[in-house]
Amino acid sequence: MMAEKMFMENYKKTNFPTIICRFSNFYGPGQPLYRLIPKLCIALDLNIKFPMQGMGSSKRNFIYAKDFSAGILSVIKRGKTGKTYHFSGNQILSIKDVIRKICHIKNKRFDNYVISTKDRKNKDSIYYLQSKMTRKELKWEPKTSLLLGLKETVKFYKKNLGYFMKKKIKINFKFKK
Repeated sequence: MMAEKMFMENYKKTNFPTIICRFSNFYGPGQPLYRLIPKLCIALDLNIKFPMQGMGSSKRNFIYAKDFSAGILSVIKRGKTGKTYHFSGNQILSIKDVIRKICHIKNKRFDNYVISTKDRKNKDSIYYLQSKMTRKELKWEPKTSLLLGLKETVKFYKKNLGYFMKKKIKINFKFKK
């Protein structure tokens, strides 16, 4: 937020072209392995229990990679300097709901593969951006449903699991069998 304020103050003083873009939780093929969805996909593919923080009750909005890119393009084409734009998907879900959806896609029983762990301190209970103004002004809409985006993402990590394992890419949490 400090950087945003600095850029906007500079815009007001010098008219330096500035546009602020805020995106809800990005996901899709190639997302870094330390993020929720890739970690879960890999844990399920390796038949390892996945540590869900707290009860998975925090809520998030997710935006698929192609919709993220389309949002950037819409700002380039139609964005106005001095404005802030919010980009979000169409659903807000609990982390537990997202995990359940991925377990369903992978035909894995949630209760057999997910364990609750202690919640992170100071974690937001809800993270949602209202994108109504952005959608109208930039003529932008997310086109990929969460289910379709998750299926594409799950497919990517399944296809590339061998690569990740061969390269011994570190996955940023301790797996428990």
